[in-house]
Amino acid sequence: MNDQNEAKKLLGELEGTIIADLRTCIKLASEFPTGAKTPLGGLNFTLCLLSLVACEVFGYYIMGAQSHKKAAQCNKVDTGTYIMAFLQGFFRPDSYFKKLHKVLADYLRNTLVHGFGFSKVSPSRRLVLCIGRDESVQLKAGKNDGEKVLFLNSISLACQTIEAFYSLKQKVEAGDTGLCASILEADGYTHPLSKGVCNQFDKVYQEVQGEGWVAASPT
Repeated sequence: MNDQNEAKKLLGELEGTIIADLRTCIKLASEFPTGAKTPLGGLNFTLCLLSLVACEVFGYYIMGAQSHKKAAQCNKVDTGTYIMAFLQGFFRPDSYFKKLHKVLADYLRNTLVHGFGFSKVSPSRRLVLCIGRDESVQLKAGKNDGEKVLFLNSISLACQTIEAFYSLKQKVEAGDTGLCASILEADGYTHPLSKGVCNQFDKVYQEVQGEGWVAASPT
């Protein structure tokens, strides 16, 4: 099987997993009743976080795992570079998210991952994640006690992430040899786990195996 077919196969798997999950979250977020008093959330944070994860994954493949390979020398992976690469390379020209690639890859990703949107980053700038059913409204700007506020529509970001994925898929299907080679290079990249991680994995594996239970399918 050549690089193009292998790359198409990989993108098909991503389409059936992270893209499918994004579609599910968009549907649930769009149907969530506004103003409802309920312990259930509207998925504004989760949808945005999943979109950034998707961008990071796609960036990992289009860059051929480049940041991970550099990390072997300095022991630090800057995965934000993957997000920025995908946003800049595949989001449409009129996308505000494309224009905010550094903000999304650094500011937003860190606040979501490390504090689910509540960690303090800047005393004068704030991002507010919203659910807007009209995906054409990407974001709005406002002020709160002198603080600059950008209101980001999580549904719009998710929809543009899906759209950008299909732009990536189209390039692969058109036979972009460099892109296909990068995807295959990233797919083949592995790095060793620490001894502690390996020991812990093996210990739990042995315990579960001793119970006679076998998973129906891997996840």
